[in-house]
Amino acid sequence: MNSHKEFLKVFPVFSIGMGFILMLVCILADAQTFASNELRWAENRKLSWQDFTGTVDPIRNANVQAVAKVAIDLTTKAENDTVWFEVQSSFIKNGSWTINRTSDYLLQHEQLHFDIAELHARKLRKRLGELRGLTFSNLRQKVHAVYQDLQKQHENFQQRYDAETNHSNNQRMQSVWNSKVEQLLIQWENYNDPLVHNTIR
Repeated sequence: MNSHKEFLKVFPVFSIGMGFILMLVCILADAQTFASNELRWAENRKLSWQDFTGTVDPIRNANVQAVAKVAIDLTTKAENDTVWFEVQSSFIKNGSWTINRTSDYLLQHEQLHFDIAELHARKLRKRLGELRGLTFSNLRQKVHAVYQDLQKQHENFQQRYDAETNHSNNQRMQSVWNSKVEQLLIQWENYNDPLVHNTIR
């Protein structure tokens, strides 16, 4: 079969709660080079306050001390009888801001938003690797459907996190969520490789 590539780019942005912005990005194209203001999730690279380079929202809620902006990026390349998916979770520096650069506790709350993005990136990798009946004609539709479903799951999960922790103000629930997300990342560890492939007809 001849080499074939599809292109689709979607940038929906959602405002989650009061202290988090979710940007879920779906790119069906050749691999893109990340801009210098984006950090890819890595187990041994935690966020620091220096990563929050965005401008503080002048009309922010008085209870909000920080906002983290994260993204899930999907790059897809289809060639011959194989389709490759690269799924990355990233932190957008210039879209994230804080008025408190001393609280390790608050920083951990924002880190968990990033970890939740990685958790859903792993779920997306699994879903894409298990897609069946892919053809060049239905690739765009099938990938987009999976993306939309995952997008909603991610959005709901992030909203629930901020609601149950009251944006980190509920310390008991923050501790519960810290443990919960840590365990979920371990459960989905088999999907920590950004690259996954599938067969296309």
